[in-house]
Amino acid sequence: MMSFVRRARKKGWSTHYLEERIALHSSATEAERLFLELGSSVYRRYLELLRREGKEDFDGLMWRAVAAVRGGPPGSCATRAVSEVTSRDCATC
Repeated sequence: MMSFVRRARKKGWSTHYLEERIALHSSATEAERLFLELGSSVYRRYLELLRREGKEDFDGLMWRAVAAVRGGPPGSCATRAVSEVTSRDCATC
């Protein structure tokens, strides 16, 4: 179950998005369907626990950083880093 939660976090999936993906998936077995249902429930509760306690895990921190960088002004060093362009001439770096 830990790897299920970890994978969803690494992909930055919201609980809503995960539930949509599961709904569109055709489980091959009843066991798979139950696993996905349980995994979705565990993931939802995990994120609720983090929010309630005001905490964040590593993947959550990384997604926050990505969101902040993407929101930076065009041409900034941070925006160029996200675009995988390296520039040493930025005075603000």
